[in-house]
Amino acid sequence: VALVFMFLAFLAMARQRWILLGVLAFLFLESYHAAVILLPMAFLASAIQSIHQKSFNVRALIAVGAGLTAALLVSPWFPENISYLMFHTLYKAASPQDGASLTSLVGSEWYPASLLQFALENWPAHAALLAGAVALAWRRRWPAPDTWIAAGIAVLSAGMTLHAVRFAEYYIPFAILASALAARDAFAGTSTGLRVAVAAFL
Repeated sequence: VALVFMFLAFLAMARQRWILLGVLAFLFLESYHAAVILLPMAFLASAIQSIHQKSFNVRALIAVGAGLTAALLVSPWFPENISYLMFHTLYKAASPQDGASLTSLVGSEWYPASLLQFALENWPAHAALLAGAVALAWRRRWPAPDTWIAAGIAVLSAGMTLHAVRFAEYYIPFAILASALAARDAFAGTSTGLRVAVAAFL
């Protein structure tokens, strides 16, 4: 569920559909507390779009913030839902995973991944990202804003994976998506551009 909402939110950010983004944030949080991931995603999108447009643009943050706030307030579990959200974000996700009692409470998926584990278990995603970057450098093309956003989410997810192995489920799809968008940008305007992007994604 989280990954589906993240992809839909990414599309809304990339296409600047702010009302849709707010609705997705609302539905996401009503479904799953992982919706808080939309806040750093929205920050990335706002920063990238502000740089691209050369004007201050925080609409993504406003849309996500409004959607998440509304979801908290209209929930049938209010206000207990807020304390449960704090448990997920400030206890499970933020606590160091080095105690047996904590492991029994939140599960071993919250243990951090080592650099070696992250490198070996996710190497196809790493290779795809590297291939996309090489294609852009080879073709001397600058990535589009949506490519930057996808790559930013992939890097964010990589950092989260090093904190807790469960977040690999976010890193891998966005790394592949970023590589496909990079291939699209690298070969834009050529007859092979669409085929390369599709092949990279698949």
